[in-house]
Amino acid sequence: MYLGQARKDVHTKIPGGRAGTVKTLELMRQLAHKGSRDVTVREAAVRILRNAGVRGHDFRGERDALFRFVSDSIRFVRDPYGAELLQTPRYTLEHGFGDCDDKSTLLAALLRAVGHPGPIRFRAVGETPRAFSHVYVVARDGDRDLALDATRAGTPLGWQLPHPALAMDAPA
Repeated sequence: MYLGQARKDVHTKIPGGRAGTVKTLELMRQLAHKGSRDVTVREAAVRILRNAGVRGHDFRGERDALFRFVSDSIRFVRDPYGAELLQTPRYTLEHGFGDCDDKSTLLAALLRAVGHPGPIRFRAVGETPRAFSHVYVVARDGDRDLALDATRAGTPLGWQLPHPALAMDAPA
């Protein structure tokens, strides 16, 4: 495990299997929390909202604009072969790339940086019952959960892997 940061790297051992997914989700939560309080991330969130023409108090508009930005403007790049990297939201924002965990961590940080109301979670999923292979953000939209899978450019708001073999939610 390697945490890509603006000026330093942190290495930590991640266990395999479900325990490793739980640990990764906790590290993502910590990075999103810290990132939401980073003035650079907050300023970027406000700039994104202004550029999208979102009015104040339009919380759905804010959520949608931040989702669209991460989905369409942050390039998906896989981790190096055989390594799991987690980047800070600031690093992902400044360098404009990351994989599903980096894009999800950035989106959670941007939402929190502008005070998005309601619970925000990470959802890890797997297409087979053997391993988790993907993660995205889930937020509340009224009385329902709304998937915010910003991994691929152009993905519609609310899209998620249908009927995953594995699924686990964790606070973002």
